[in-house]
Amino acid sequence: MELTNKFILDACCSVKAMWYNKNHPNAVYIDIRKEPSGFLGYGRKEELNPDYIMDFRKMDFPDNTFKLVVFEPPHLSKLGKTSYFRKKFGCLNAETWQDDLKRGFSECWRVLDDYGTLIFKWSDSEIPFQKVLNLIRENPLFYNVTNNKSTSVTKWFCFMKIPIANGGTNFTSAFDDGCKLGREKTLKEIEDKIQTIFKEELGEEKRLGQYSSAQDISNKTLKRFHEWLQQEVSGANKNVIDKCILNGDAI
Repeated sequence: MELTNKFILDACCSVKAMWYNKNHPNAVYIDIRKEPSGFLGYGRKEELNPDYIMDFRKMDFPDNTFKLVVFEPPHLSKLGKTSYFRKKFGCLNAETWQDDLKRGFSECWRVLDDYGTLIFKWSDSEIPFQKVLNLIRENPLFYNVTNNKSTSVTKWFCFMKIPIANGGTNFTSAFDDGCKLGREKTLKEIEDKIQTIFKEELGEEKRLGQYSSAQDISNKTLKRFHEWLQQEVSGANKNVIDKCILNGDAI
């Protein structure tokens, strides 16, 4: 794979509709499929011709490769098999789209260099913006509205990969680097463990006839969870884990 002088990535390029130069010399274009010119029909000449056929959920690029990543995944899950929009932009899996987008955003963040920029485009015609932002758990710096119709709104969100050491709240890197949860533990496992500890603490309170505040019980739960995690994952970062778990409403 030749990446010399390639520092821009389009992680889901489709027909490169947003690009002025559809073959920019500094860009790498990937998509999960390839289609010839005219595949859309209706006399249209677009082609779907990525540099590499690759799944945005599992990219083959090294960490910190690109200065700019553009991520425009499919926005819709309710499309017919012969739909024009499905042909052109692809279609979300109605059962797995949440996990697919989480993994896609995590991969975009992984291959993005420190202080690099991620541009994320989304239309809320089916899935509201906040539902998607809740999945990725990383706040954008700002956004711009480019389409504001009665049926849908399109927004472009801008993120910067600021290292945690310089004040960033890098959720995906926290999973990979701080806790290794993304590779060694699933979020479901973590949530189940916390719920189990929480229930045990409630049971102990009842057994002893104590009536601590919900915050005190949560603090005890989190303390026990950290003790468990330190045994499970080497090099766990307590502050990062707090953000990962508490922001995820696991307790």
